[in-house]
Amino acid sequence: MRFITVLILVALTLLHQVSSSTGSTYFHASLSKTMCPMICLDQLPSVIQLINKDERFTILALALQAIGVTEADDVEGPYTFFAPNDAAFNAVPRDVVEHFSDPKNVEELGALLAYHVIPEKAMTAAQIQALSLPTQLKTLIDDSVTVSRDNNQIKVNDATVIASDIIAKNGIIHVIDKVLIPKAKTD
Repeated sequence: MRFITVLILVALTLLHQVSSSTGSTYFHASLSKTMCPMICLDQLPSVIQLINKDERFTILALALQAIGVTEADDVEGPYTFFAPNDAAFNAVPRDVVEHFSDPKNVEELGALLAYHVIPEKAMTAAQIQALSLPTQLKTLIDDSVTVSRDNNQIKVNDATVIASDIIAKNGIIHVIDKVLIPKAKTD
């Protein structure tokens, strides 16, 4: 396990060096081919596989399953997933949970989950911190989240990133402490 941790740290360092030298503010899938002699990102689990195996994401895994997303459906990437942990889901008001739990609202649940995904960019915490913050990042549903910094902590709308840089072959997961609700749902 320690060996894998070291390999991931090496990959993150290389990722940061490559993105800094190219001026890129996001990880591109082609970089995995460049780093492959040292660590093959293609051999890592996918984002959905990691979510399904991580005890922090049991509710998120169930929600993804409810909308029909399986490990076989996982997007190629790269993408950044701001993933609410179970405590975040447990803090959602009961009436909102009941609404999204109703099978007739599966499309709305899908949109809610897609609001947590930044497509075409797998950004590490360091890359997010290096952005000119606050900034808007476009989500999978073509709406934006506001990413900012508060005392060196990354904020996504009103959620805080509490664990970062969970590397998958097709993206990066950052654990957040609140479920992000698209603006249309709060109006």
